[in-house]
Amino acid sequence: MGAASMSIGRLLRCATRAAVVAFACALFTGPPVAAQPAPVETGSLDVRIDNGFARLVFTFTNRPRHTVTSNSGVLVLRFDRPVDVPLSALGQKLPTIIPSFRTDSDKKAIRLALNRKFRINTSEAGEQLFLDLLPEPWKGALPALPPEVLAELARQAEEAERLKREAAERDHRQAIKGPVTINESEAPTFSRLEFVWPVKPAAVIKRNDNETELAFDAIGIFEEGKVRARLPRFIDDIQTSEADNRSLVKLTIDAKRDVRSFIEGNTFVLDVIGPEKSALPDQLAGIATPAAGGAAVTRLQGVLAEEPRVEAVRAAPALAAAPDTAPASPAPAETPSAQALSAASRAGDNVDAAVAARPEPAKAKAGAPSPRSSVSTPRPRPLEAPRRPPAAVPTETAASVGVGTPVGPAALPADGLRADGAPSPKGEPVTLQLPAEPQVKTEGSGVVITSEYQNGLARIEFVFPKPVAAAAFFRGSTLWLVFDTTLALDVEPAIASARRVIRGVDVEEREGRQIIRLRIDDANLVSAQADGTAWRIFVGDAPPHSAVGLDVKPRYTADGRAALHVEAKHARAFLRLADPVVGDIITIVPLPGPAAEIAKTQHFVDADILRTVHGVAIKENVDDLTVRVEAEAIIVERAAGLALSSLASTRAYANGASNVPELRQGFVDFAGWKLGPVDRFSALRQQLIGRAASSEGAERTSARLDLARFYLAHMLAPEALSLLGYAAADDALIERDKSFRILRGVSAVLARRFDIAERDLNEPEFDDNPDVALWRGLAAAENSDRGKTRRFIRTAHPVLDQYPRPLQKRALLALAEAQIELGDISGFEVLLDEIAGLDKSAASGAHLALLRGRYSEMLGRVDQALGEYQEAARQGATRTEAEATLRYTELASKIDRMPRTQAVENLVRVNFSWRGDAIELKARQLLARFAIERGDYRDAFTIMRGASSAAPAHAITQAIQDEAKEAFAALFLDEKAAQVSAVERLALFYDFQDLVPSGRRGDEMIRKLAGRLVDVDLLDQSIDLLTHQVDKRLVGAARAEVAGQLAFIHLLNREPEKALAVLRRTRQAQLSNDLERQRNLIEARALAAVGRGKLAVELLSGEDVSEFKRLKADLLWESKEYGEAGAAIEDALGNAWTAGEALSELQRAEVLRAAVAQALAGDQASIDRLRQRYSKLMAGTSDAVTFNVLTGRIESQGTEFRQIARNVASVNTLENFLKEYRDRYRPGGREGAAEPRADATPEPPRG
Repeated sequence: MGAASMSIGRLLRCATRAAVVAFACALFTGPPVAAQPAPVETGSLDVRIDNGFARLVFTFTNRPRHTVTSNSGVLVLRFDRPVDVPLSALGQKLPTIIPSFRTDSDKKAIRLALNRKFRINTSEAGEQLFLDLLPEPWKGALPALPPEVLAELARQAEEAERLKREAAERDHRQAIKGPVTINESEAPTFSRLEFVWPVKPAAVIKRNDNETELAFDAIGIFEEGKVRARLPRFIDDIQTSEADNRSLVKLTIDAKRDVRSFIEGNTFVLDVIGPEKSALPDQLAGIATPAAGGAAVTRLQGVLAEEPRVEAVRAAPALAAAPDTAPASPAPAETPSAQALSAASRAGDNVDAAVAARPEPAKAKAGAPSPRSSVSTPRPRPLEAPRRPPAAVPTETAASVGVGTPVGPAALPADGLRADGAPSPKGEPVTLQLPAEPQVKTEGSGVVITSEYQNGLARIEFVFPKPVAAAAFFRGSTLWLVFDTTLALDVEPAIASARRVIRGVDVEEREGRQIIRLRIDDANLVSAQADGTAWRIFVGDAPPHSAVGLDVKPRYTADGRAALHVEAKHARAFLRLADPVVGDIITIVPLPGPAAEIAKTQHFVDADILRTVHGVAIKENVDDLTVRVEAEAIIVERAAGLALSSLASTRAYANGASNVPELRQGFVDFAGWKLGPVDRFSALRQQLIGRAASSEGAERTSARLDLARFYLAHMLAPEALSLLGYAAADDALIERDKSFRILRGVSAVLARRFDIAERDLNEPEFDDNPDVALWRGLAAAENSDRGKTRRFIRTAHPVLDQYPRPLQKRALLALAEAQIELGDISGFEVLLDEIAGLDKSAASGAHLALLRGRYSEMLGRVDQALGEYQEAARQGATRTEAEATLRYTELASKIDRMPRTQAVENLVRVNFSWRGDAIELKARQLLARFAIERGDYRDAFTIMRGASSAAPAHAITQAIQDEAKEAFAALFLDEKAAQVSAVERLALFYDFQDLVPSGRRGDEMIRKLAGRLVDVDLLDQSIDLLTHQVDKRLVGAARAEVAGQLAFIHLLNREPEKALAVLRRTRQAQLSNDLERQRNLIEARALAAVGRGKLAVELLSGEDVSEFKRLKADLLWESKEYGEAGAAIEDALGNAWTAGEALSELQRAEVLRAAVAQALAGDQASIDRLRQRYSKLMAGTSDAVTFNVLTGRIESQGTEFRQIARNVASVNTLENFLKEYRDRYRPGGREGAAEPRADATPEPPRG
């Protein structure tokens, strides 16, 4: 009876539950949401017995969560979702320990019967679960994870750290904008620093006590040392640093000093106001006078008209409005109201509009005093203002560029005038930055909504009584906000401050959820933030972004049906509704915080996963789409499965056909595709060819594919590839088939057509396919891409045993070599043992010895590595022998165990015994290095040219070219190559001009070569090089400087006309004084050489420089203007006669020449003056007698005087000039002088 009652009660409860479900379905407008079974997670089991305990290794694609319990000798391993793990390995390897085992009917638990008590230890690593059965009692530490697992985890951590470091370095490089020039200046009332950037800057100013910090939005290169040496008044110190890809400039400024700032072009200007501020201009004195009335406003507008136009004025709620009634006593003039300024800003008018809108001041009594107006600048608030006024905080002022550019807190007051009366800087429009628009707040139903707008960014904040789930996504230019709450939201008045970016708003409630649709401009970006019970929505140019991404992945059920999984934790329910504009059906799943987004819309046949700012939104493309919300994911599916891709292979796996390789997409069945024994090859081929020739259309395509597989199975890859090309030419649609692309890609790899293989196999849809990964790995190995080789071969490793042994060996060898090249030694010895098990031949042994040698070399076991290389060289075939010899020679040479002559002999033998791959190129690289070491540059460059011809695109060839270019540049830029003669350098330059580096370094090299050619009188060759630089390469000041050097060499070559022509066609208005003097010296000397001495003297006049004075004296001497020449020589000597130091040989010669000139001019007074000044200095020198003869009385001059005068006059002034100029201004760059740059900015003239 009791049982019957229970059965009846159970039936009644079931009927009631069914009725409720039917009633809910009847109310629901859309299709029913079907309850589908959870997908089954497929895994594998590996059983290991080691060190006295048993280890069970469960491997999953997406490891589920688990718990382990043990009761009465039964160990239960439970999972949070169904799993499918074959357990047959337990019966094979642990029959006595685990006599029985089974999987529960719901596939969520595995039960193991243990024959005795064990200590259970579990550990996790990636997608693997390790379960250890430790015999009781177990002593010692618990077993660790396998070394290869730990190594892989360490590698993944290192890879993540490397990627993070590279991203930080990349961001840092991108943030560097170049050098920043800091100019300083002072005025009576303030000091100024100008930061001149290569690009327009933006900055934030922070003040805290005596420290003022400028935070620029990019990284600049500052020369703070030079500025610190000449800091203006009111600034005590300057320091620069970097943080978060920004440049920080910290200035020590007295906290009592005000600062102001503005932007002018690419210059950020900071002014520090002194202790005494100047009074306002006199024309402002009457502004606040009550009797002034409208005249005051007129005068104010006149003053403002002299200031730069203000492009944008933001509302200032802190400004006081004018009173309605006149005060009892005279009051200061009022500032414009916030409403007036805001109106002026929206109208796009200048400050005059705001001033004109101010209320009229109340009339005062006659004769009342006229106090001056008091004006100040409100400080802008940050975007996220605190709810209550904080304690004293440092002032923050943003500085940026363009309309809305903030200026410093004391830059401009509300009415457009500076507080200190100083004029605004001229240049670009100065923008007045006032506080953000007032924060608007509404409260209703317990929800507080606030909004504000500042600097192009709007923020809307919803504060709920408790945390709520939300969703935010786009439909066109409409932003949908969905909040999972029944509380009504009064949004319209709350978003008044954000109207600049929000053009409209609609609010509705649907099924207990609040839906807000905001119409915004397409150009704006949107982000969301969750903070406790608050949600913040940012709309504008650059909103803060902190959302994590939600993954959308395909999943397959046990019967092969496809579905989509959106990984979203803590999803509870969804809302299904129609878009009121488009009419399509959208399923919205709100999520709790933090913000989680889907970065871009993903289109599928049956549904579109929409781009979201937060949450999940799904557009239904079919009527029977089903959406289910689970604890960890959102499932999108159909009864017949989603149309994601061809699912034939998936269904084969699901039906237990995972061990049938011919059904696996991408598997190349070499054995099955042969169709028979080798002795039937010809007959089978004729049969397949006949079928392909006699059929048409789709049947012919099928026959061609069968024939291509047959060719491929017999390793006739070129024939297969050619046949597939014909098939694609006749049937264009076949290239859309994945199986065809895989077949053609495999044929291309075996035919060494890696360009075709790359095109067919390098697709994201093949990333998880282990069979395709095998061929991608082999192609990457041939292209020396070690990273891809390791990744793809490791992916293919689980299916390698299904391929022929030679192919297995080839893949594993490629993996081993990739690991060696990458320095990855994890599991390397196990890998070598696996290779050894595939092939026992001597050739294979030699190859393994070579790999072991490289492994030992990597570990620093030099002697062992040398022995392995020698063993490989003795046993190996030609290629292995060549590589072993190469590596032995390289290692022995590196540690100085082999003389260079023997090393070169070995490398030459390798170079002739093996051709066509990296071994030959590596041998060439070492030969080139040894040639450079011994100074045989021609041999090194010839080797490089041969490598470039053999394999121009190979990475080793690129390395050889880089090393050769460095050596080539060193011949002309470094002093260490001085043993190579200038003639040999010139020959090398003309023979290997392709090695000249590009850009500034190449220009510098050519100029230095030209200078060294001048040293050995190869003037014509030097002229050719510099002429090309002047005419083809350089601009600006650099061109002018090199042109001066070229003109000087023309003078050396006795071609003054060409020197003048070069100088004239490269003349510029703005050159540094030093460079201008160099060019003038050469031009004057050239003018004199062509007979225009007077013009040359005029060119040199007015310069108080010793070189100019000496050259002027030379030119006057050559023109036989002896009187002027003598005076010019004395002028060039200057005060040498009063210096108290002995005269140099050059100075004594000049004194003698001055005496001859004055004697020839008959100027006895000048001779007497010269004798009086220099007689003591000339006494006791080798020129004393000569000086006495030349400075005697003119009337007593005789034969001795004439002979001495003739000797003095015979001095070649041109040769002296050229020698002195060459010593002072060496062509090709003098010592200590900066090399001219092709992009150099002309230096402004001094003075």
